[in-house]
Amino acid sequence: MVEHHVLTVGKYKVLLNYAMFTHIRFNTIGDCNL
Repeated sequence: MVEHHVLTVGKYKVLLNYAMFTHIRFNTIGDCNL
């Protein structure tokens, strides 16, 4: 159970980091277009 919990948290962190990176990338593209 502990290992499963760690894997779940790891997946959540990866998804969160990916979402933040994509959000920042889109903001940068938008600023460049302006």
